[in-house]
Amino acid sequence: MIKKNNVPLQEVSWVKSDESLKDVHASSAAHLYYPESMDELIELCRGLYRRGESFDLIGYASNTLLLPSYHPRHLICTKKLEEMVEDDICIMCECGVQVRQLAKFCVAHGYEGFEGLVDLPGTVAAAVYGNAGCYGCHVATCLSDVEILGEDGEIRMLKPSDMAFSFRSSAMKRGELRGVVLRVFFRKVPGDSKLLEQRAQEAHRQRKATQPPAANNLGTTMVGCKQRTAKGRVIIPVARTLARITRNRRQTEVAVILLLSGYWRLRPYLFRMNRSMFLDVRAHQLFPDYLRLMSKLYKDPQLEIEIRK
Repeated sequence: MIKKNNVPLQEVSWVKSDESLKDVHASSAAHLYYPESMDELIELCRGLYRRGESFDLIGYASNTLLLPSYHPRHLICTKKLEEMVEDDICIMCECGVQVRQLAKFCVAHGYEGFEGLVDLPGTVAAAVYGNAGCYGCHVATCLSDVEILGEDGEIRMLKPSDMAFSFRSSAMKRGELRGVVLRVFFRKVPGDSKLLEQRAQEAHRQRKATQPPAANNLGTTMVGCKQRTAKGRVIIPVARTLARITRNRRQTEVAVILLLSGYWRLRPYLFRMNRSMFLDVRAHQLFPDYLRLMSKLYKDPQLEIEIRK
């Protein structure tokens, strides 16, 4: 077990653009743990549960924004728990296995259901927690079982139905089910290896063509956005009409929306309307403005990223 005390959370944050705040009002953990085996993770969590001490878990934080006000007493990072074992029926992944590592393994071995996930960042535990998916593939589709450690210290196996998955959410993310994901088991569904490789390459090509590099953004920031407010019903159609006559339609649409809504200051920090780009410290400072803008345009905006504060 690796344990560090009074650690700035730049060490585990996915976005590094607020590094200049490291010594002033930066987020930090009183105790940061890196379990190096599943037994260490279980023993650590059981001890904290037994003592009634709260703790948080994190993997690669590729979908998590750590605000400067976030100061957990105990933070457990699972990225060193990377064992993956295949048997005749399924593939067992410890909670820290990267989704893209699993996906590339499955594509190479001809198991379908993962070909769209070859570039998806984050751990399998986080993917189950947030019901992650892209390019026609969803982590929940081939899920067999989830092993969790409950707050009572007992280990139990859950079925996909127990996770009560909804779009980009689960019972754990909604707080209806509490515990620590230890291991995730995936069914092996044989497919056409050549076709799976082609699909994986196409997903990779599409991601490169339509999304920014993974650095300094947390993927899709906002989902929902189906019902427009009165302001949204005016501004968005105007922006789309003007964008149709330009070469870069999507970026023009964003620019017009920001101009008409009075939020032009956000222009450098948005990739389309649903992704915040944390390019520098100012991007972090303006993030609350982005949330306010989306609530003015839509009745139903929902954060896909997790914010810890």
